[in-house]
Amino acid sequence: MPCLSFYYKEVKRNYHEVKEAILSLYKKNKNRDGYRPMTLKLRQRGLI
Repeated sequence: MPCLSFYYKEVKRNYHEVKEAILSLYKKNKNRDGYRPMTLKLRQRGLI
């Protein structure tokens, strides 16, 4: 068995800040933005 597989540990990621930003942007734009504009806005904020 490879050593890396034996010692594999899942990393828990915290996306709380990103989720809050998505919800605030979604509400601000009256539920009209799709994933492409939302992704662009999140990238501009440096969250993804």
